[in-house]
Amino acid sequence: MLAKRIPGEPPGLVVVIRSAGSGGYLSADAFRLAGDSIELLGSVSGLEARTDPLLEIRALLK
Repeated sequence: MLAKRIPGEPPGLVVVIRSAGSGGYLSADAFRLAGDSIELLGSVSGLEARTDPLLEIRALLK
């Protein structure tokens, strides 16, 4: 998912992964794209299947 663009900031990217197990747990990694490099901004994991991973990653990055 591409994160909402903020003027003057480099674009962001959030990768969401759902486990294949019975719990369907989620993880999410947030990145900043700058030129030809990618910077990891933060990561959340072990989220329950019904959790919104974007809300969790936004709360982490505040």
